[in-house]
Amino acid sequence: QALKGFSTMPSLISGRGQKFGQILPGNKADFILLDQDPFDLPPSQLHQVRPLATFIEGKPVYQSGALDLD
Repeated sequence: QALKGFSTMPSLISGRGQKFGQILPGNKADFILLDQDPFDLPPSQLHQVRPLATFIEGKPVYQSGALDLD
């Protein structure tokens, strides 16, 4: 419910429909890949989660040395 509240619902409320807020073929996708699942950590350890890659409109714009996207 929390993820839906930060992803799908804002696009629906703003009138952008289903084209935003979901990772589906044909949709624009801004997202990050993390080195840990934040849902498996206690809140006191969330600051330890590091990004492996950042994508804007489905294209990688950042990649850490720990990840090979090729």
